[in-house]
Amino acid sequence: MSSEPHAEVEISASVSPTTVSLSRLDEPLNITVTAKTISSSKPSSGMYADVHWSYLDNREDGLYFGSLRLRSVSNPDKVISFAPTSKFSYSTMNIGPDLRKNDFNHIILLPAVGKELAVTHEITGSRIFQYSSKEPSDISPGSEYRIEFTNKVLGVFWWTFEDEAEGKMFYQGRFPDETGRRGLKVDDPEFVKARYAEGYIYSHPVLNLKYIVKEDPPAIIKFVE
Repeated sequence: MSSEPHAEVEISASVSPTTVSLSRLDEPLNITVTAKTISSSKPSSGMYADVHWSYLDNREDGLYFGSLRLRSVSNPDKVISFAPTSKFSYSTMNIGPDLRKNDFNHIILLPAVGKELAVTHEITGSRIFQYSSKEPSDISPGSEYRIEFTNKVLGVFWWTFEDEAEGKMFYQGRFPDETGRRGLKVDDPEFVKARYAEGYIYSHPVLNLKYIVKEDPPAIIKFVE
């Protein structure tokens, strides 16, 4: 692994209850995503991360932007999507430089090595079909679907270690990675210096915070009458 700051986080899902009644779709359903840090260049420190639109974003945005879906156990070609085919554009939103103050961003604290964070998407059975091309009548009682992580938002948009963040603001820019192809350009050192003087810090290279998806055993929903 590079000498740069880095970490690996294992992601898994569970569901409660494990059954969804096709005749009582207003009943609650909790999909819980658990993040466990398994390695890090700073094992004792947690990590602040911007996880908007990801499966760790339980403000509805995570499901709305397709971070999770359901796939039939018996017929993998059958998929139920939580995301609509067309989505609202955020292009006109007023987004400031400090990520912590933006409603658009979603900053969470991932745990230190060996510890877990659980994030729960609280929905109902009807939310499963809200944007799907499938109707409840298309599903046979007894059908089983597993919760599947998509690769659309498998990652973070910004991150730093907890022990580096005290009293700091989170600037949108990122440190460049070793290739120099990603992150804040270093050809304007005065700009960088000015942001530090204002109390900002930058993200570490986002590709250095890696997710490992654990789907064994799978989280399975069984549809019943």
